[in-house]
Amino acid sequence: MLKGPDEIRRQIQYNERVRHAALLPSPMIERLVLQIIGGWSTLVEEVRFLRYNVANDPDGKEPHPNADNLHRNIRKLGLLANLRLPGDNVTAACQFVRQMRNDLAHMLYIDSITGDEPNRRLAFLRSGEMSYSGNGWVQHERKRVEVTEEDLRKALSEIKWLMDCCFAIRKVGWGISRYEEDEPIDFLHRLLPWWFEEWGDAACRGPLTLREIRAIRD
Repeated sequence: MLKGPDEIRRQIQYNERVRHAALLPSPMIERLVLQIIGGWSTLVEEVRFLRYNVANDPDGKEPHPNADNLHRNIRKLGLLANLRLPGDNVTAACQFVRQMRNDLAHMLYIDSITGDEPNRRLAFLRSGEMSYSGNGWVQHERKRVEVTEEDLRKALSEIKWLMDCCFAIRKVGWGISRYEEDEPIDFLHRLLPWWFEEWGDAACRGPLTLREIRAIRD
C-alpha cells in the first residue's frame, strides 16, 4: 500500500514510463511478440478500470471484459462519456489485435524466423482441435501460423491507439464538463487520437468545441 501523495506520484510516473517503453516496437521480433501479448492484457485492464469507474461501486467486483466484445465495451464507454468515437475504427483495431494476440497466446514453439528487419516473417505452431482417429488414438492438430513483422508492429500500434482512445474517454469525456458547449477549447485536439473530416483541416483549423466532440445519438 502506497503511503503518501509523493510516493503515489512517483509510482504513477514510473508506471507511465514503463508503459511508454512497452509500446515502442522492439527490434527483437521475439520481444515484439511479448509486447503484443502484454499490451492486449494492459488494454483489457484499462477498459476494466473505466467500467469500474462508471459503475461507481467500491464494494463490487468488475469482471474482466469479454475479449471478443472489447470494441463494444470501448464504444459504450465513449457513449456514456458523451464522446464521439470513430466506432468503426475502434472495432477494426480490436478485431485485428484480438486475432493476432489469440494466435500468439496459443503458441507452442517458434518454427522459423526468416528475412531481414523490418521485413521478417515469424512462423510458429499453435495448438488446434482434438479428434478421435477411430482406432483408439486421439489426434491433436498442430496449426502452423505465419505473421509478418509489419503486422506485428501494426498490432502494437493499434494497441497504443486504443489505449489513447481510453485515455481520451477518461480525460476528455469525463473531465471537461465545466465548459460551455460552444466554447472553443484549445487543448482538445492534442488529447483526441482521432479526427473527423467534417472538423476540417487539422493543421489550420481553430480550437474544437464540446458540441463538436459530443456523441451523435439516434
